Amino acid sequence: MKKVIINGRFYSQPITGVQRFARELLIALDEHIGSNVLNIEFVLALPPDSFDVPTFSNIKISKINFLKGHLWEQLSLPFFSLFRPLINLCNTAPITKRRQLVVIHDMAIYVVPEAYSFLFKLWYKVMYSACVFNRNVISTVSEFSKMEIHNILKIPLKNLNVLTEGREHILRVTEDLSIFQKFSFGKRPYVLAVSSMTPNKNFGIVVKAIEKIGNSVNFDFIIAGGANPKVFASTTNLLPESVTHVGYVSDGELVALYNNAACFIFPSLYEGFGLPPMEAMTCGYVLMQRFILIHLMSMMLIISFCMF
Repeated sequence: MKKVIINGRFYSQPITGVQRFARELLIALDEHIGSNVLNIEFVLALPPDSFDVPTFSNIKISKINFLKGHLWEQLSLPFFSLFRPLINLCNTAPITKRRQLVVIHDMAIYVVPEAYSFLFKLWYKVMYSACVFNRNVISTVSEFSKMEIHNILKIPLKNLNVLTEGREHILRVTEDLSIFQKFSFGKRPYVLAVSSMTPNKNFGIVVKAIEKIGNSVNFDFIIAGGANPKVFASTTNLLPESVTHVGYVSDGELVALYNNAACFIFPSLYEGFGLPPMEAMTCGYVLMQRFILIHLMSMMLIISFCMF
């Protein structure tokens, strides 16, 4: 039986859109391979600090308890995978590995470099250059990102695949209304924004709009999402007192915020896909038929790579 390794480092990271994509894709893959007749065994390789790992029916789990973070990914993971195919779903991958699939979500480090630290940009550029040099299979999450990767990394369009995202995760979550007591808001209608506080998310324009509106309207502004000062140039200091920044929230709290918001805003200037608007529309019962499921084609692209 052919063995394919999956890079599970994202299970040691906070859940943002990139990690959400990876988690949901594995759930869909686990369901799909249960009914296929391909002679492939998928093994999820996990670092020692993994958390909230689900129980899979068809994907096997192997924890590599040596090193953590980038060192785990660059040293422990390639040694574990050896000559077997490796799937990487969250932008990063071992730079010495040749037979692997890498999902690159966007070209933000090139298009909005001011949002990232120098070392962060340098490391990602090294990884992307290694992916191109090693002729790895490159996939992304939207046609827009496909064109961005083509234009910046000079990868032929015929060599780029799109693995579509889905909204299923938000439908499985029960709302947690305790967040309204925790932050003492919700008595008035509120405008909700969900994202990290990076410059390309364009929260500066929201602040300017709030300043112009002043106290002439009877509603609040809520921003949900964390900021990592080691990576991002934070704009938190620009937020006026009229805005409540709740930081990182649980899935249940996020659904509660979506369900009870008067409206949702997403002012981002640059996204590879942009998951929050789809989550908001799903919670608001605006069903987008083209995003009902993570496409079967995504599964077939994964399978075709594994058969390579």
